[in-house]
Amino acid sequence: KLLLVGAFSRVNGQPRTTLVRLQPDGRVDESFGPNLHFDGAVISLAIQPDGRIVAGGTFEHINGERRPFITRLLPDGGVDRSFQPKGGPTSDWTVIIRTIALQSDGKILLGGFFKQVDGQPMLNLARLNPDGTFDATFKLKTGASGPVWRIRQQPDGRIVVGGVFDTLGARSSKKLGRLNADGSNDLTFRPQNANADVNDFVCLPDGRL
Repeated sequence: KLLLVGAFSRVNGQPRTTLVRLQPDGRVDESFGPNLHFDGAVISLAIQPDGRIVAGGTFEHINGERRPFITRLLPDGGVDRSFQPKGGPTSDWTVIIRTIALQSDGKILLGGFFKQVDGQPMLNLARLNPDGTFDATFKLKTGASGPVWRIRQQPDGRIVVGGVFDTLGARSSKKLGRLNADGSNDLTFRPQNANADVNDFVCLPDGRL
């Protein structure tokens, strides 16, 4: 089956707001969240090994319930109420959760455009515990100096980050950088600086990008 996100409000004539699941042949899966309604866009998804779906975007409410910018759904599309971010991401402008990556220990990496998470200063890159609370053990204390558009984890656990930033943590990393699994800067990674946004990349099995 396929999960599809975007800015739509209907799929094949059926009301489906910004998130829908399709059958393998492309038909709407009517068993998935038929009454699910977001008040903003879902932009990013990550699927946990147990089938639960972490979703981020610009929404603030789901079915009228406050779930600002990040939530988790059950495999059938219901809201997972065991996932409880206390404060959620905040900013002076519109918050965008553009990318989500899952670590092997169940922790959740968020990237996008925000200034704080759960009241803690974290620019554009943060990590949550599996229950959605802010992970204060993440060693990247200052985040990224500009928006983060993509996070991917390599097989060895290291975290590659791309976006519009010039620094990642306390280190100069123009548009592309790499962190260790604990969030500290990977000082062995010396990328050539890109002169404009890095929107996406793929981690190859041999470690190249």
